[in-house]
Amino acid sequence: MSSGVRDFIVGYLELAGQRVRSDNGCLIVRLPSDPDRIRAITFSSEVARRGRCELVALGSPFLSSVLGDTRGRGVAAARLPSANPEVALSSMTSGACRTALGAVEEIPRTALKFYYLLTYTSTKRSQRFVEVALDASGQEAAWLYPVRHYLNDDGPKRLGGRELEFVLERSASILRERVDQELKGLKAESERLLADAVDRIQSYYAQLRDETRNEAEFAHSRAGGAPPSAKGGVAQTGMSYEEAERLVAEYDRLEALEIARERARHGVRAEAMIVGVLLLSYNLLRCHVELQDEGASREVVVDVLPNGDLSPPIHDAYNR
Repeated sequence: MSSGVRDFIVGYLELAGQRVRSDNGCLIVRLPSDPDRIRAITFSSEVARRGRCELVALGSPFLSSVLGDTRGRGVAAARLPSANPEVALSSMTSGACRTALGAVEEIPRTALKFYYLLTYTSTKRSQRFVEVALDASGQEAAWLYPVRHYLNDDGPKRLGGRELEFVLERSASILRERVDQELKGLKAESERLLADAVDRIQSYYAQLRDETRNEAEFAHSRAGGAPPSAKGGVAQTGMSYEEAERLVAEYDRLEALEIARERARHGVRAEAMIVGVLLLSYNLLRCHVELQDEGASREVVVDVLPNGDLSPPIHDAYNR
């Protein structure tokens, strides 16, 4: 089961307002594009083999329908619930340091998640979903990747042309950095397989060339001791040197052709297709916190993200 496919499908259905119900290992769903049809789907090939559910995987008709819908409906919108600042602070402080929560200010923020379908092609083809999360400033928001549950918002929404161009460029740049790292490993493996294939081809044609030249040499040596022919010439049997060299030249041509084919077959390509954009709204909680440690106290200001992370961490804020 691909967790990336499952997360994408379930998240899409939830944001589209479609109820997802579990029944004996299957998910009972409706697609917004075909609301009258009830579908029983699964992300497990084992469950699908039992014949009760439709397998949803990369390349499946169900996923293709969802991808077509997400690309056509524009930017989906959702909200993130705010974290509990007291719980976040208590989980981030040690027993020796006590905290007292003061004023809390809610600051509206937005973030974006881009969903790409990434395809690697070489001697074999593989696909997977890749998320790129950006905050409002265009910086990668790593804290957003584990977040999976959203609240429905009014949508789909539109982004301004300049804003969309900027965030698309930033997301593509981040994706390219990841792909470059993965391509290094894929290219190294592909080059190893290519070297093995080229060695096999070269060894095969080297043997053919040797056999051809040996056959011509053997024919020449036999002709040297043959009796005169009826016409006064020398009886020639087997392959001549000229024929052998013509055949060797053909082997050279075929060898170069097969090596070129192997090089093309082992080339590594990566293609990315954007299949969804999610605009997230949330409140950043700007908290004034009094820290008490060994009789001393100090007020610091920290931001609490919806996942409960503190920015900056308490110990960094205290040491400023």
